[in-house]
Amino acid sequence: MAADIAGYDPGRRWHDHQLPGATATASIGGAPFHDVWRSIATFLRVGDIVRLRWHADTSTDQLTAHGLHRDDLHIEVRRGARVWTFLLQVSVRPPDARMITAART
Repeated sequence: MAADIAGYDPGRRWHDHQLPGATATASIGGAPFHDVWRSIATFLRVGDIVRLRWHADTSTDQLTAHGLHRDDLHIEVRRGARVWTFLLQVSVRPPDARMITAART
């Protein structure tokens, strides 16, 4: 499975793929009961190419005003020439508990 992280680096430059020095983690507790995850698992077919797409700090002004950051996790499924993207998880947390952590300068 492939994965990449999009987001801003400490110099506020956007990276659509492979945000330098960033790491990401997510856990889906109770996956058999998670509606989105069950739908995706049922949708997948042999030969599909699956890619995790992380989007770091997609925050709004209202979130940043309270010191919070929003990180998103999408799953992309390629089947031949067709591509589907599903929003798998959204995390709104303070800087020390984020789903995606970026390198510090």
